[in-house]
Amino acid sequence: KTAKQLVYDFVQQNAYRNEKGIDTLAIANELGMLRTNASALLNELVKEGKLIKTSTRPVYYRVLDNIRDEFSNIDWL
Repeated sequence: KTAKQLVYDFVQQNAYRNEKGIDTLAIANELGMLRTNASALLNELVKEGKLIKTSTRPVYYRVLDNIRDEFSNIDWL
């Protein structure tokens, strides 16, 4: 697997632990990479439409498909 795929898989498997998502430093620490490298990969995944990120500090990331799944379970009036 590429580093980008490892980052994506990690976010997909762990972002649910916090309703905000998972932050860059946690991802970098867990995967044993520099924060700057993790950040670059995360931003690529956002540009590709695979992840979304918050505009907060720290920035949190979540998988876009997981967000869609959550909203699809809502009964709209």
